[in-house]
Amino acid sequence: MAGDLFIMNITEDEMNVIIQAGGQIERSIYHANRDKAEAWTKLEIQLTAQQQKRVGLPPHAYIRFTRNQYKKSALLENFLAKVSRPLGVVTNQPALQNWNQTIHNRADYLEQALEKIAVILEYYKYGNQKLLDAPFAKDFKRIDEQSIDEQT
Repeated sequence: MAGDLFIMNITEDEMNVIIQAGGQIERSIYHANRDKAEAWTKLEIQLTAQQQKRVGLPPHAYIRFTRNQYKKSALLENFLAKVSRPLGVVTNQPALQNWNQTIHNRADYLEQALEKIAVILEYYKYGNQKLLDAPFAKDFKRIDEQSIDEQT
């Protein structure tokens, strides 16, 4: 699984904005077994890469936006200004191809994309803490990434 959009860190206030906008929090942390320095270095490399390679990324989670639940707001627009679409990490979703060039009205752009697809936001930290250290981590399911040997 991969997100369509990326943000490194979400604050508590931002999470409240996301929930008010109809964002559905997935209660799982993926790659829970990859919280090592190498995984975080891999993420930094992939943020500037042009080809997606997700194997070995650090723990992350997802928030899903759907057309039926979505509610625009000025606060959501402010949050979306921080969201990016690094193709080394996220999907190459055609409905979002102009995200990085869209500086204003991202809430409208997201609404247009939701007419075609559900949009998944991928995040790695909460309140500047790694997800495994976040206050809610004990309540989330932990899903390990299989090793390369297990994937072949």
